[in-house]
Amino acid sequence: MENTERATARVRHSGKRLHDRKADAKLVILLFACLFVAFIVLVRYSIVSHPSLMGGEANQSSDGLYYTVRIAQQSQNNGAITLLMSVTNTTGLPKTLDFTKSSKVDFVVQQQLNMFFDKIPTEIWRYSKSSNNLKLKQQRYLTIMPNEERIFSVNWNRTDNSGDKVSGGRYTVTGVINTGTANKDA
Repeated sequence: MENTERATARVRHSGKRLHDRKADAKLVILLFACLFVAFIVLVRYSIVSHPSLMGGEANQSSDGLYYTVRIAQQSQNNGAITLLMSVTNTTGLPKTLDFTKSSKVDFVVQQQLNMFFDKIPTEIWRYSKSSNNLKLKQQRYLTIMPNEERIFSVNWNRTDNSGDKVSGGRYTVTGVINTGTANKDA
């Protein structure tokens, strides 16, 4: 009888060990899953990305010029959106922008694609790819006097580079000036 009790105790004990191993394995898997998610979140927030402009304006200063990009109101007739970029000379000297090697100004509309824990900007529309951008290529040099502001504007008719209408959503607008800056004062 004593042997039977020992055998039963061993079976119960080995069953408990098996149950403990399964619980330990589940706990380890859960711990690794939590660490993986924490790693992905850490990587997501450590990567430097462009802050998106959502219905506001963005500013940047470089070489004495202050740039502002903003979205103006929407046209009631055709639904086009006016994109504006202003350049202000914040120095006491005239600044000359040289457009002989590139187009004067460009606007880029991007949509953020959600990829797991990251947002990847994808170009939807670029002004320089549209057929109506010839008016901005006419001037070779642009001189901006001290404290003067020059404003560039284009209309985006909510189409992509292929001419297809885009769906509603949030888009990022970037203004680009491809130029050399030359001071012609001295």
